[in-house]
Amino acid sequence: MSVALLPDEPIRRLTVKEYNQLADLGAFADERVELLDGVVYRISPPNAPHATVIVKLTRIFARHLADEIELRVQLPIETDRYSEPEPDFAVCKPRPDFGQAHPTTAGLVVEVSDTSRRRDLTLKPLLYARAGVEEYWVFDLPRRVVHQHLNPGAEGYELVRIVHPGETLRPVAFPELAIVIDEVMPQP
Repeated sequence: MSVALLPDEPIRRLTVKEYNQLADLGAFADERVELLDGVVYRISPPNAPHATVIVKLTRIFARHLADEIELRVQLPIETDRYSEPEPDFAVCKPRPDFGQAHPTTAGLVVEVSDTSRRRDLTLKPLLYARAGVEEYWVFDLPRRVVHQHLNPGAEGYELVRIVHPGETLRPVAFPELAIVIDEVMPQP
C-alpha cells in the first residue's frame, strides 16, 4: 500500500550520507532503491523492453564515445545533499576523483521509462537541471517517444522537445552521435 505525502505535512528527509549509512547497514537489502529529494523510492526491475533499450544504447555510447567519457550504467550520481538517483545512463567527463566519489553532474543523463514515467518526467528533471546536467532524455516506452530536456536552470529545463519514431536524436555535447529512435525503441 502506498501513502501519498501531503504537501503541508512535515517530513524528515534523508541526506545522501544518511541514506548511504542505512544502505551499508543493510536497510535496503534485496531492494533496488534510489534517493530523490530526501525520499527513498523503489526502482522496478527492468522488463524486457526496458532491457532492450539499455543494451542498444550501451552499444551506441560505447562504440562512439568510449574514449571521451565515463559511461555510468544504472549507477548513482549525487545531484545534491538529498538526492542520489541511479539513472539508466550518466555520460560524464572523466574525473580526477574517479573511484573516490560519485559524480555530481553529467553532460547527459538518460532514463528508460515505463513504470517510473511520472517520476522521470516530473521530479527528476528538476533535480537534474539544478545539478547542472546539460541534457536529460527520457525514453518513454508506453508512448514510444523521447523527451529531450535542454537548457538547465534552477526551476528545471527551459526547453523540452519530443522526439518521435522516424526522427534522429543528437546529444548537444556530442552532435556527431546520431541515434535513430526506431533503431533503439522496442517494437510495440
